[in-house]
Amino acid sequence: MKIKRFLRALLSVVATGGIVLALWPLGQNAYGIWSQHALKASWQKDATSSPDSAKKSDSKPSSKKPLVSTHTGSASAQTVASSDAPTVQQPTGQNASAVEEWPATRLIIPTLNLDVVVVQGWDDPSLREGPGHCPGSALPGEPGNCLIAGHRNVYGSWFYRLDELSPGAEVKLRTHHHTYTYNTLYTTTVSDMDTTLMQPLAPSTRPRLTLLTCTLPHSSNRIAVIAELASDQS
Repeated sequence: MKIKRFLRALLSVVATGGIVLALWPLGQNAYGIWSQHALKASWQKDATSSPDSAKKSDSKPSSKKPLVSTHTGSASAQTVASSDAPTVQQPTGQNASAVEEWPATRLIIPTLNLDVVVVQGWDDPSLREGPGHCPGSALPGEPGNCLIAGHRNVYGSWFYRLDELSPGAEVKLRTHHHTYTYNTLYTTTVSDMDTTLMQPLAPSTRPRLTLLTCTLPHSSNRIAVIAELASDQS
């Protein structure tokens, strides 16, 4: 009888553990979706409370200091805890003030039906809320390389279809003051330790946007989409 009770208890524990493991990814994605819902609500509230900002969303950038993301994350991009987000070194020669001045920004990719708020930071808590901007990299529309990483299979899976982007596809960064349109140049796969894409750009290079995510199912490689600011955005 004791053996039977032990076996029943063991089976119960195993079954419960299996259910938890099965539901865990769903819980992660639900958290990511809920976080984005809250961020978009905050975005809309800021836009409606600042009519002048809303009217300027598709005009030339305002000289007014941009709004700061409410989630600053880590001040360093050297460590990313998540398995499906890039682990890279802090970029050098980029915009040193980006940590303090990252504006409330939405990433919009029409061909992927993606519209998501970008948070500041590449640490794990930041990326759970949405794609994250690398501290120290360029701001939207500014010279240099704007680096944004995102999850592909957890916490909203916002970059799940990132590898589907083809050359010429539009990628937009929308702040409360301006919408910056980038055109995709190419998509490539790099090692998670490859920092080539993080190096400073030549002064003559047009502003760039680099989107990073993991390869699936699990790999030490990263998918990188390289886009360039459209010529009519200058």
